[in-house]
Amino acid sequence: MLLSLSVHRDRCPALVWPPPPPPSLLRALRGPARAAASLGRFVPAGPEAEHMRSVFATALNTPVNAAYLGLPAAATEAPTSWAFDAPGSILLIVLHGSLLARLHPPQPSPAPDTTLWLHTIEVLYVPPSYRLSLTHGPAAALLLCLSFDTARTSV
Repeated sequence: MLLSLSVHRDRCPALVWPPPPPPSLLRALRGPARAAASLGRFVPAGPEAEHMRSVFATALNTPVNAAYLGLPAAATEAPTSWAFDAPGSILLIVLHGSLLARLHPPQPSPAPDTTLWLHTIEVLYVPPSYRLSLTHGPAAALLLCLSFDTARTSV
């Protein structure tokens, strides 16, 4: 993930398929995340995400915030979307489920929006110049979101 950040940082979004993490790590993150995640809102992550947050903070040489986000399963034909404008870069780590992510390039831009299906264990990097909207998938999704100010990073 850090290598991908060093290549794509502040330039363009990137989708990363890291090797499967140890099942114990996913269990450790999913349990508290399910309890804390508020549907459609970011909720600060607890101590179970501290190691991952601190690894990124050290590597990027900048403060990194960790939060959970829960998205409900699609219950109707008209899916609900959530749009996010973050003050810096975001790494979305899918802990459970799947969702549709739409990346909106900075305006004015001739580039079209990019739409991706994200699944468990996939990671999406969103640079600060892009807007992000998420739409729930057929099953509930659970995300760990790491956010940081790219102006102060040194990958």
